[in-house]
Amino acid sequence: ELGCSIELEVEESGNLLDELTAQTQDDPAAQLQLLGRRLNLESRFGKLQSVELGLAAADVIDRVDDPLVRTSFRNVVAHTAALSAHYDAATTIALQMLDDAQTHRLKFAIPYARTLLGMCHAGKREFDPAADEIVTAIGCAEENRDGYAAWNAKALLTRLRIAQGDPDRAVDEMSGEPIGVTPSMVMEVRASRGLAEACCGRLDEALRRIDGPQGVTKAVEPVVLAV
Repeated sequence: ELGCSIELEVEESGNLLDELTAQTQDDPAAQLQLLGRRLNLESRFGKLQSVELGLAAADVIDRVDDPLVRTSFRNVVAHTAALSAHYDAATTIALQMLDDAQTHRLKFAIPYARTLLGMCHAGKREFDPAADEIVTAIGCAEENRDGYAAWNAKALLTRLRIAQGDPDRAVDEMSGEPIGVTPSMVMEVRASRGLAEACCGRLDEALRRIDGPQGVTKAVEPVVLAV
């Protein structure tokens, strides 16, 4: 319920998280899941206050027996660490996530780990390995029929092409429209594509594409991209 309310940007998500956190949690896995939800909530709305706590918890995550819990937690910790420019730490955690996913055949987690690795390479301006990881992530996501993972990677690839000075390629590669994903992902895709179009001088198209992001999502990343 908490995870769904965060993804759907329900206003009561923070209150629900606080209520659950206030309850005694003797299960380490449950504690990590709640911390992961908090990091997810903070990253969505631009208030990254628990990154260091997440990084500290990542050091002991192997004590949790459930590989699903481990990969899920590493996913959100690596993402928030990368957003905070802790690229080396995020890379280490993403590699651990990838190894765990491959070892335990958690095929659905692989594109997310690959995207995180691409994000870290891009943050360090290592553009070629970044592109390799992201393109691999897109292929894995499409093989899994995971639309969210595919569009997440495609939006990142679009911004990477812009950073490489090739916005025309970014526009060409970003085809189709996201369907069946969260409002924040819809706007992130639109804003990334609109940014590429603006860099190509197609300002009218870009402005139409990103019109009214606040009406679609409250998440900070797509809104900032649109602005």
